[in-house]
Amino acid sequence: MIKITEILPNPKGKDANNEWIELTNTSDIPANLTGWTIDDSEGGSKPYKIPQLTIPPQTATTLNKSQTNINLNNSNDEVRLFNNTNTLIDSLSYGKSEEGKSYAETRILSETGEKSTFHWTTPTPNSPNQPLYRLEGIITESPQIADEFFFKFQPKNSNKILTITFTDPPLDFETAQITLIEGTPAKLLISKPSNTEFSLIDYKIGAPGAPESSGTPETSQATHIPKPHSTPLTYFALPIIIIVLTITITLILKNKRVL
Repeated sequence: MIKITEILPNPKGKDANNEWIELTNTSDIPANLTGWTIDDSEGGSKPYKIPQLTIPPQTATTLNKSQTNINLNNSNDEVRLFNNTNTLIDSLSYGKSEEGKSYAETRILSETGEKSTFHWTTPTPNSPNQPLYRLEGIITESPQIADEFFFKFQPKNSNKILTITFTDPPLDFETAQITLIEGTPAKLLISKPSNTEFSLIDYKIGAPGAPESSGTPETSQATHIPKPHSTPLTYFALPIIIIVLTITITLILKNKRVL
């Protein structure tokens, strides 16, 4: 199976011939692409017919603009791949690009499993794209400055404290100081350049100090609210009864006198 796995539409500096399109053979047999066609759906470039190309199994091959003459827009364009019978095999569309970043198929790993998506990332032509990791947990130390900007983060269900570095984008140090507050729950998307390096790609935070669950803490105590004081009914009833009896007896005696 042949897929468009990475493109660089907006290289740093002048685009010139530095744009490229990466095709990957994900099958276990060689793929002959001779006579296949690549174009951009926007129609700004003439379709490129591949003269002769065989991609080995599980291998990526990059086609440079100097070969294809395909001029990719910096925003709102689509790359399409057709086989030699003009059947659409794959396509990849994108909106606004990031200068110097490629739009690459990326595996995202998390506790719930794995999924593939396209993401703006560091270009890796002719090489497998590095996976990203989605973590959920708590910020344990607000952003600091050493050799670079960083903050501390503890993933959910883990005793490890990770040092996460970041640059602009996704956020500058001033924004990080008022966003990545110690004790804040957060969901992070990070890259892992090495076993000890972690770099922030994207983030989503909750309210500072918000609990991870809605359970009632074992140490909590119920608040005592006194009930309103209630007066026994007989306290009011007895005087009323006495008054009524007095009036009744008085009326009876008065009637006897009249008779």
